Amino acid sequence: LDISRQEAGTLHWNMGVHDVLSIIEPAVVVVKSAAEAKRLRLEVNIPAGLPPIYGDKDRLSRVATNLLSNAVKATSEGLVSISAERKGGEILIRVFDTGIGISEADQARLFKPFSRATDRYDGVGVGLYICKTIVDHHGGNIGVESAPGKGSTFYFTLPVAREYRAPARLEQRS
Repeated sequence: LDISRQEAGTLHWNMGVHDVLSIIEPAVVVVKSAAEAKRLRLEVNIPAGLPPIYGDKDRLSRVATNLLSNAVKATSEGLVSISAERKGGEILIRVFDTGIGISEADQARLFKPFSRATDRYDGVGVGLYICKTIVDHHGGNIGVESAPGKGSTFYFTLPVAREYRAPARLEQRS
């Protein structure tokens, strides 16, 4: 439904200023038990002092959740991590795993609707497409670096929120 609404221009976005941790934390909570069940190390590296971003917190958290969930699914042993850092006027968020990896040919179609890198896992192939549409709406970029047997790093960028200043109070004159 979100895809249809977004394409029709009727999707409502709840935009606001949010710290990066408030976007990442709910995603980590969602995948933690699945990572523990597989005995994977789940690392979170979100440094204090990152500037906030401007966006729809729930939808951005959905992006992080999807990327982390995919990483846990693709990893049978080792590590899944999420990190964030400032790169100029953007926040770069990376999800790394020591999983199966993805061939270059499969990477080329990952962010298209109804496309999957492998048939090993359930799904209809819209998760990464939805992630891309959300990140695109926020003026960011999304991508992947991977090789079969070497794991994957999915990343997305979000612009840093511009400095917010409350409007000056108007003085009443009598």
